[in-house]
Amino acid sequence: MRVYQLLTRAVFCAVSIVLMIVAMSLIVYAGMQQVTAFRAPEHDIGRALLDSVGYMVIAIAIFEVAKYPRRRGY
Repeated sequence: MRVYQLLTRAVFCAVSIVLMIVAMSLIVYAGMQQVTAFRAPEHDIGRALLDSVGYMVIAIAIFEVAKYPRRRGY
């Protein structure tokens, strides 16, 4: 039983790390999208802002999911 608990903790840890990397990537991508939108006059800045907000909300949700196993004590 102890091996199973260690294995599940390791899997949850690995998944949490991957989720954190995905969330950070979304935040960086949203920032890069904003820089691109403000540099090129033909880009729709309003659409880029809305897309960035969406990416930020998704990133925060991913951070919350990644934190979940630690709150439950796994």
